[in-house]
Amino acid sequence: MNYKVGDKVKFLNEVGGGEITEVIDYKLVKVLTDEGFEYPVKSADLLKVELETDSFFNSSSGSQKNEKPEIEKPKTIEQQITSDEPQVIKDNEEVNIFLSFVPVKPQTPTQCAQEMNLINDSNWHLMYIYQIRKFNSFESFPGILQPNYIEHLQTYELSEINEIKEIVVQFIFFRKIPYDVKAPIMRSITINPHVFYKETSFEKNHFFESKAISYSILEENPLKLAMKNIKQKDVEKIVIEKEIINEKVNKPKQFTPPKKTDTVEIDLHLIELLDDTKGLEPKEMLDFQMEKFKEELLTAQKTHHIKKIVFIHGKGNGSLKTKIRSHLDLNKINYQDASFQKYGFGATLVFV
Repeated sequence: MNYKVGDKVKFLNEVGGGEITEVIDYKLVKVLTDEGFEYPVKSADLLKVELETDSFFNSSSGSQKNEKPEIEKPKTIEQQITSDEPQVIKDNEEVNIFLSFVPVKPQTPTQCAQEMNLINDSNWHLMYIYQIRKFNSFESFPGILQPNYIEHLQTYELSEINEIKEIVVQFIFFRKIPYDVKAPIMRSITINPHVFYKETSFEKNHFFESKAISYSILEENPLKLAMKNIKQKDVEKIVIEKEIINEKVNKPKQFTPPKKTDTVEIDLHLIELLDDTKGLEPKEMLDFQMEKFKEELLTAQKTHHIKKIVFIHGKGNGSLKTKIRSHLDLNKINYQDASFQKYGFGATLVFV
């Protein structure tokens, strides 16, 4: 169904309704709800409410009643700043801002107009101005962007995108509650029109159902920052953590040594030594295993009837195995690979 600004609608999949304040495209409109929220909704998820006209004489006045409700006008920028409407708030303080182009026809993204959107994935209000440079002059467009909100800016035909050379965006951060000042930012985005003619340029994302071309303006995601600055020692930590997970999944068969024998087995897998490894760093886990190894080795050396110890350390990346054998070499203690048929490459036989 075709909608226009001012139409009263109800939600098909939830309680309530509102009024259309903007027609984004033939599939998407903005609805101002009865509770004061405004957000994009699919046209297919709405039902138009026809205004009923009561044609009867009012008993008190004798005149025909034919009144239409007043249509609420969209809020101005000043009203948005001072509005007391509740906002969508995330449970973290990450700040991620993107400028995205979404094809009007997702099936043929390189052959249709593109909707330019500004994404505020944060708990901050943004006072923004974006400036479009075509050839040697700029055209400016100011606005206010609510927290955790996607603002449709403009729709460009491909021929218009060919004329855009640069987009400069500036932001000032503010909140309705007391806050620490966050420095304003300005970013310049160079637009290469050729990418809009390649389907591989359009990628999946968390904000739109269809693929889009997105430009990062600001990303303060701790995980992403950590991945960008990752070092070799961090890689080793990840490998050790992966080894621990693999040990839990592919745990070797447990062997219970006889009570009276000259050979004992010591399982150094963390799942045998600790009830919970939560909160431990990989290095701490490895150090704990080595302490257990040294303790069992010293005990065996003091016990006359124990002649051999099989330390089950697992294959993994070999970190624990290497440390064990380095300690044995340093102390001139004889050892060899334990039975391959029984342990594979995951155990070392030590002669006490």
